[in-house]
Amino acid sequence: MKTEEGFLDIGGGKIWYQICGVDKRGIPLIVVHGGPGFSHDYLEPLNMLSDERPVIFYDMTDCGNSSKSDDPSRWCVEYLGRELAEVLAALGLKRCHALGHSFAGAVVVSCHLDARCEEITSLILASPLLSGQLFSDDIRGAIELMPEDQGVILRAACNSDMSGFTQEQLEAAASAYYKRFYCRLEPWPECLYRSIGKQNRSFFNHMAGGGLFNFNGNLRNYDITDKLGAIKVPVLLTWGAHECVNPDLDEVALYNNKILGARSVVFPESGHMPHLEETEAYLKAVRDFLKESETGMKA
Repeated sequence: MKTEEGFLDIGGGKIWYQICGVDKRGIPLIVVHGGPGFSHDYLEPLNMLSDERPVIFYDMTDCGNSSKSDDPSRWCVEYLGRELAEVLAALGLKRCHALGHSFAGAVVVSCHLDARCEEITSLILASPLLSGQLFSDDIRGAIELMPEDQGVILRAACNSDMSGFTQEQLEAAASAYYKRFYCRLEPWPECLYRSIGKQNRSFFNHMAGGGLFNFNGNLRNYDITDKLGAIKVPVLLTWGAHECVNPDLDEVALYNNKILGARSVVFPESGHMPHLEETEAYLKAVRDFLKESETGMKA
């Protein structure tokens, strides 16, 4: 696999990127990480798609290998959507597919619609956060599925009242929650720990607030669901059957109904990260979608 790696001058800083399969002739796939404030590393298994097409990873501003501005005005979906458009332009891409995981689902949609990035020919929204209110409701709903001794602690955290509990108790309850709804593998893959180790906590806190259980950052009131009907490119939504967004809930139907022609794939043994938990099945679903979306496309 031939790989290219470097930095792009964007927004007065250096955005790190890597292209796997740079010598392949297929339409490129750009992969956008979530977090907020994570790095690209935990999405690493997607580089296996580079046997057919270039697969592009990058770290958002202030994340991972990219330069640090420590400018909170950049820590919002709108800026990051424009940044993605600038990354595509700097790489000279005339067309590409875009995959956004978790909150990056909103980033790629914003890039496509708000930044009017016509280079994006299809979207893969992987367990997307498209409404802060719905996401917050999902977290509270999932807490009700936890054992009561852990649920009472997490509910206290959601209500910003930890007076009856220690930090160690919160960390233990949160860890159990993450292992049930976020990544169900034991142990977690090394690439996931790499992203966690690189996480920009200031970035995360600005967008998420005090954490998933005290979700009061600028994502709290973010909602792009009213714009989903304007998407005219093919869309694949992917979900884990065990993530805090239950794929049987109305929220998933809402996304599918708002996006003309969108379809969902649910991975039965996964939480929030089926690309790690059911890698082979996930890669097949993405491959099939990309090939299908390219049917009839002009060379």
